[in-house]
Amino acid sequence: MLEVVIPAYEPDDKLLMLIDSLKNSLGNTCDFAILLINDGSSSEYDIIFTEASKKGCHILTHKINQGKGAALKTAFSYLQNSGYKGEIVCADCDGQHRPSDILKVAAALKNGGKLLVLGCRDFIGKIPLKSRIGNRLTSLLYTMISGQNLKDTQTGLRAFSSELLPWLLQINGNR
Repeated sequence: MLEVVIPAYEPDDKLLMLIDSLKNSLGNTCDFAILLINDGSSSEYDIIFTEASKKGCHILTHKINQGKGAALKTAFSYLQNSGYKGEIVCADCDGQHRPSDILKVAAALKNGGKLLVLGCRDFIGKIPLKSRIGNRLTSLLYTMISGQNLKDTQTGLRAFSSELLPWLLQINGNR
């Protein structure tokens, strides 16, 4: 079983297109579910979440925006409390992660154990200078501290087994 977790704050139609793409691509290859977290979006976005629900997504809602980290922790708590056992992939709501990439990071978990797999973006095209510099600096800092080279420290595409949920829920911070 694969659980795709998508935190969303005021999403647009790209979220619905991602859900359709996931259903069309993953539906033939694996058993999966989609868990959305509405992170305090205003009521004008209710239609997006209603459509997502009609497409079979389970939705958890924050009344006010608490940040991506809090949204992920809400999902992780829900999965842990429901006794979920299996692989989890976190993806962004803006459609930047293709279903094939979601499958790739999930497939990397097949060796078992307490693994954390990060998707890595190719920084090509029009990337805001602030984002490019921020990612390079955090990557350099991470490498200096850990000794591991990590090209994309700010990726939203992450995969791990449910075994890591207790550890992930202990991480400080919400944004």
